[in-house]
Amino acid sequence: MRKLIIALAFVCLGSGCANTTIRDYSQLPFGKVTACAVDLAEKADIVINYLTQANKFDIGIGREDGGVYDYVLFDYNQLEHFFRSQKHKDLIVIVFSKNKWSEDEIQSKAKEMNLFFFRVGYNRVVIQQGYGAGRGIWSDKTNPQQKL
Repeated sequence: MRKLIIALAFVCLGSGCANTTIRDYSQLPFGKVTACAVDLAEKADIVINYLTQANKFDIGIGREDGGVYDYVLFDYNQLEHFFRSQKHKDLIVIVFSKNKWSEDEIQSKAKEMNLFFFRVGYNRVVIQQGYGAGRGIWSDKTNPQQKL
């Protein structure tokens, strides 16, 4: 999370909107939705990225090849055992990469992901949208089968 905050600070410095007295990311000029999205990501048991062009997940595993870091991407079938075996399943945050999907396509993909992550045992699934500057929130669902 520290790397994200540092990156956001550099964006502000480069854009000419820097204020050297700001020490809290929530004061950066990204709005309340981005602040909420970042807060949710900080509370999550795991944050993963969904690369919309590839229709695959990036869970932060990669390999170096000749000085270039390549992420290893996975589909649902490849990750089902991984997610079922996780100990902590209170909250998962999935961040969609930038995309050109219609609202219907996004809602369909969000529904698909909610069903998958509820099936493997997560209690809450938050789906966010990555933008060039900040994040949006597409979906925030609680598992209807959650034991109270």
